[in-house]
Amino acid sequence: MEITENVNPSANDNDEFPKIDEEITGADVYSNVDFKHVNKVIPATCNLSDSLENSTPIQILLGADFLCNVLRGEARKINKNLFLQPTLFGDTLIGQIPDLQKRKHSSVFTVSCAVVETDLKRLWELDSFLLDGTSENKSRDNLGDFGKELKIKNGRYEAPLQWKTNEIKEKLSNNFDVAEKRFIALEKKFNKDQALFERYNAVMQEQVNEGIIQMCHDECFTGYVMPHREVFRETSSSTKTRIVYDASSKQGNNISLNECLLSGENLNPNLIDVILKFREHKIGFCGDIARAFLQIEIAELDRNYLCFLYYKNCDRSQPVPMYHFNRHCFGVTCSPFVLAAAIKTHIKEYRDKYPLAYEMLNKSLYVDDLFCGSSTVQDALKLSSDAVSILKDAKMNMRKFDTNSKELKNLWRNSDSMIEINEQADSHLKVLGLVWNNIDDTLGLDLRSLLSNLNDNECTKRNVLHTAAKLFDPSGFISPFLIRIKCLLQELWQAGVGWDEVFSGQLKENWHAWCKEIKDLQNFKIPRYYFPCTNFINKEDLQLHVFSDASLRSFGAVAYLRYKTSKNSFQTSFVISKTRVAPIKKLTLPRLELMGAIIASRIAKHLKEIFKNLERIILWSDSTIVLHWIKGSASKYKQFVSNRVIEIQEITDPSNWRHCSGKQNPADMLTRGISSKDLITSESWWHGPEWLRNAENLWPKAKGFQYDSKEPEIASEFKSGVIINTAIVQEKIIDPEKFSCLLKLLRVTSWILRFVNTLKKKNVEKGPLTSEELSDAEMFWVRIVQNDCYSSEIQCLKNNKPLPRDSKLLCLNPFLDNNDVLRVTGKLGKTTHLSTYEKHPIILPPKAKLTALLIWESHKRVFHSGVSHTLVQIREKFWILKARQTIKSLLGKCTICKRFNSSPGNQVIAPLPDVRVEQSSPFTIIGVDFAGPLFVKDSINKQYILLITCAVTRSVHLELVGDLTTDTFLLAFRRFISRLGLCSVVVSDNARTFKRAELEIKLIWNVLNHADVKNFYSANGIKWNYIVERAAWWGGFYERMVRTVKTALRKTLGKSCLTVEHLLTVLTEIEGMINSRPITYVGSDTEEPIALTPAHFLLGKRVTSLPSVRLHLDSNLSSRKCLIKPFNYREKLMRSFWYRWKNEYLLNLRSAHSSFVKNISPFKVNDVVLIKDDHLPRNFWKLGKILELFPGRDGKVRACQVKTESSIIKRPVQLLYNLEIQD
Repeated sequence: MEITENVNPSANDNDEFPKIDEEITGADVYSNVDFKHVNKVIPATCNLSDSLENSTPIQILLGADFLCNVLRGEARKINKNLFLQPTLFGDTLIGQIPDLQKRKHSSVFTVSCAVVETDLKRLWELDSFLLDGTSENKSRDNLGDFGKELKIKNGRYEAPLQWKTNEIKEKLSNNFDVAEKRFIALEKKFNKDQALFERYNAVMQEQVNEGIIQMCHDECFTGYVMPHREVFRETSSSTKTRIVYDASSKQGNNISLNECLLSGENLNPNLIDVILKFREHKIGFCGDIARAFLQIEIAELDRNYLCFLYYKNCDRSQPVPMYHFNRHCFGVTCSPFVLAAAIKTHIKEYRDKYPLAYEMLNKSLYVDDLFCGSSTVQDALKLSSDAVSILKDAKMNMRKFDTNSKELKNLWRNSDSMIEINEQADSHLKVLGLVWNNIDDTLGLDLRSLLSNLNDNECTKRNVLHTAAKLFDPSGFISPFLIRIKCLLQELWQAGVGWDEVFSGQLKENWHAWCKEIKDLQNFKIPRYYFPCTNFINKEDLQLHVFSDASLRSFGAVAYLRYKTSKNSFQTSFVISKTRVAPIKKLTLPRLELMGAIIASRIAKHLKEIFKNLERIILWSDSTIVLHWIKGSASKYKQFVSNRVIEIQEITDPSNWRHCSGKQNPADMLTRGISSKDLITSESWWHGPEWLRNAENLWPKAKGFQYDSKEPEIASEFKSGVIINTAIVQEKIIDPEKFSCLLKLLRVTSWILRFVNTLKKKNVEKGPLTSEELSDAEMFWVRIVQNDCYSSEIQCLKNNKPLPRDSKLLCLNPFLDNNDVLRVTGKLGKTTHLSTYEKHPIILPPKAKLTALLIWESHKRVFHSGVSHTLVQIREKFWILKARQTIKSLLGKCTICKRFNSSPGNQVIAPLPDVRVEQSSPFTIIGVDFAGPLFVKDSINKQYILLITCAVTRSVHLELVGDLTTDTFLLAFRRFISRLGLCSVVVSDNARTFKRAELEIKLIWNVLNHADVKNFYSANGIKWNYIVERAAWWGGFYERMVRTVKTALRKTLGKSCLTVEHLLTVLTEIEGMINSRPITYVGSDTEEPIALTPAHFLLGKRVTSLPSVRLHLDSNLSSRKCLIKPFNYREKLMRSFWYRWKNEYLLNLRSAHSSFVKNISPFKVNDVVLIKDDHLPRNFWKLGKILELFPGRDGKVRACQVKTESSIIKRPVQLLYNLEIQD
């Protein structure tokens, strides 16, 4: 079975494809089934697709549309509840497992937890901030059309659910069965834990009293029921019990409520920006909105979609009551957006009345938590009071205020602004994932969850990732410590370690060492306030210093604020750091240093927007190469370096980049990693290098950046190409090169021009295109072509200057008409009965695509006539330079014309084969052919002539046969062999009689190969050669003899009809006559020897010659001498004949034919050819494609194997017409 992935080919690497599921859930509902009992029921002959005892994890999810391809045959019934279905993968059980109901264990639902993906997202999401160049402050106030749906009802904001479409509501099932099963499971927990039920019931009763929820009384319920559960937090100061609703729950293949809703745009400020601003103020304070999600009313039409099951008294005798929410609740996809949108909309109303409070709520309120501050207690009091007042108007209660200022706390207590203060004794407050100690005003890390599970430091990649993701450090306080675990994760990835595979060796040692050091981070803390020195007053002296560095493992940057104290000294504070693991694809160290410099540039740009009063921004690097790149021209380097240098130069001033040594660069700790103890005690990390707190004249001096440009790492970054010429190329909206039809080009252009005119509100046209629009499109392209080829001439004419002497248009005396189109002046300008085009045709260049399309269009209009007809058609409107030559060149490529005008293939005459020019016995090399039919008296059967020709001596042998069957031919061939001896090579055409005879003769040869002739013919047999089909001239040496015999019969018999005996006699006499014909020159001198004939090689004389003079022999004829003497005489005659054959006949063949042939057509494999058929007109000839070429003895192609639509045939080149366009 083959599984393929169907992906659109036009899709590129940046396209996003929908994610169906993170992990295919393998429901473990039969974990307690007795499989031995099940195996007893299943037939022994069945082959299960998946073993019951050793079931493997599900890897591929097949769609329902693929089910029919998997099933094989009908299901077999095993018992009452169980069926066996044959499938492509084996037999599969369907139905109810026996005895399942009797088991004690059951499963209500299964959950696929995507822990890995969640941890990865948590680990990399904040870490990528400022690293990918996407940290620009975007407007987070875009509410879209939602602002129209947001209403105020009884002083509270009301908003509907954010449905993806109105139609999707109909597809949403009510999910009642799932919610009921989940509630039954919750009920069992209530029975076991009375405290849980009391906490649950208290929350529900409170929400009923406040009108947040109410009982549902609809008899015909249409909506959605959400399962729910408790989240209990002992450490929470206010809400310890929180009920969480599962709007992602669904039944089977149905969709959930969250899948039907839009999440909306993220309207919250960036979390890191909130932290950065929170540290900017001397007095910090925080607060949150009480049950923020439950403060937004939900539209009545959508309330049935937020239902849940619950009862107060645990009375199972009655159906479980159903409640619905009147407010938006936590757990629904669109709730965060609805809350943020309502707050954004509400605070805009107070932008003018409370500008500072508005700014604070807009940029420092993250979901429902407020983190802000001020420089004075009075300002902080006003900001907090104004925030409470603003939100109170929307029936939102801002509460749990806390601060690092005791004075501010006292003012809150004594003020009339009704500010609720967090009176909890614990001074450690959660601030956006960090811990704020408001007593000593420091920030630390929240390690409680991590330390509680630290003992489980199993050596698996899953556990490493899970542990690393729990260390939440958005500002990069402990980046030198975290980079070690990130590098470890990369090493695990490169080593191919599985998620749950236990690793060992050095990786294990590094992992355990890192885990042991985590406990030391409990002592970590950093001042929240950037300027803890009480003497700091003037913020105008504030400077930002960013350091960057890289190693082969990682790269990054760290930023510090430098400020001046009243004692004329300087202090520094840590702001933020970012680091990234080096890519797996190895980069050179200078390139990695450049990547670190990019991070430093992006950090500097972002912090410049946060701290509005920065005096200077200085960036530091210990790489002289990178500094040289940044201060130089980016165009000198290759794309990787060039693109990054351009970005750095755009967002920073290259003059602000400076050099420091590697030992004094705090970013060096980011790249190599350090222990937690060293990190906590490192002054260089928390405050930067010591010289940074000194006067500027004590900083490292700027020096010339010298380096060896011949080093491979440096030299490889320079561009190796040289730009010789530059040209401005304007890309065309329409490329005429992509069109093969002039009319289509004009129609597309016309539609575009109409669209442009519509946008300009000029003559808005509707309906089909008009002839005027097509004419305008034609003139549009004419102007483009003329401007491309004759721009200098057009410019001269516009400026009333003479044309250049070397201009090709000089002889045409061109001019520009009102449409700026070049036309020919001509001698017919004053003629009145001619049109403008006839008097002044438009000039076109010969090699333009428009010219070619115009020629093709004109050629079609004259029904594929020749060059002259096409030229006349074009001249009615246009004047093409070198028109006849251009038209002739294009028409030679017309496939339709080529089919009717092309010539057949040709080839030089091939040299004679060796068997025809080498001396051999008569009829050793023969050609065979039939002639006829002939009609005879007293018989209704036709007679045929079997002609056998000697290829060397040109002798013939004629046999009269009664039909063309193989048996008759074999009988005649046997008579020939018996009279004239065996032959070695037979040449014939492709007649079926001969093809069958070849098989029979091979059998006859085996019979004739007895002991008497075995020595002579041991290595020989009859070899049969066929000429190519339809190539009669390939057998010309016997075809010529057929013609001679037919001519003799025609002249001898006339209209006579003979008997078989008479006809046989005539044929024998014709045979003798032909064999007595001269094959050498017949001279007129009586002294010259008589002409040589084929009979000389058969009889030693012509057949019709008189008997030779008898030799006087002794009376004893049996004596040896008497027998040898005539034999020697005959041998002497034969040597004489062969000598004359060679000198008079053979050498004369050299000038018999001319070897020069014109127009030899080349043929190649895959050429399309037209196959000549003498029985059909040319337009009915078949097309074929050449599959194979057959060269002759001289290497020249003589025949081709051609594939037609129905068969594969072999034809000589003389019957093939090549339709390919030759270059």
